[in-house]
Amino acid sequence: MLFNICRCAVLICRAGNMPREFESLQSARIYLELITRRLGDLWHICMGLFYPPDQKPVEREANDANFNEVFMRKETAIAELRLWYSSFEPMMKRGHISETVGSLMLKMHFKVVVMTLKTALHTKFEDTPEMWDIVDLSRKILTRVQSGSTPKFALDVGIVIPLYLVGVKCSATSLRREVIELMLADPRREGLWTALWQGA
Repeated sequence: MLFNICRCAVLICRAGNMPREFESLQSARIYLELITRRLGDLWHICMGLFYPPDQKPVEREANDANFNEVFMRKETAIAELRLWYSSFEPMMKRGHISETVGSLMLKMHFKVVVMTLKTALHTKFEDTPEMWDIVDLSRKILTRVQSGSTPKFALDVGIVIPLYLVGVKCSATSLRREVIELMLADPRREGLWTALWQGA
């Protein structure tokens, strides 16, 4: 019941009425999910600009309109994400919330979306500060949830996909090595994603 209520809330929320400060992690999650859901088709458009259905490269000059549209949407989304973080940050400063797994996870997924947007039109490796932040936050999360050596399973997206994205996008060998070490050190499965497979 609560799950359905939250999903309905996502549909009616708008970035324009985002509160100055979130009252709860659940509220922050709803707004972040709203922003990321609206970006679903943008990823496909970005991929299509470089790799259309026939798998042949596209000349940039022939796609200026599409590039401009994607660029504007990227900038709008990044502005919304910055607005989200300005509402999230004050809540993070509260002593009992700042270092919880839930708050760290939300901050990490915020960083993942920003990183993905910044690198969406890149055709080569280009590092961003968010990559280091994601690895650091993943390590903090693992420290708080780690217990024993039995592989864990979760239905929700956790740290496996964020670490994998950093691993395939980052050019810094040292950071990619850290990603692999984190995945192999804590074998877990999140939906269809397995840390051991992605880290191998």
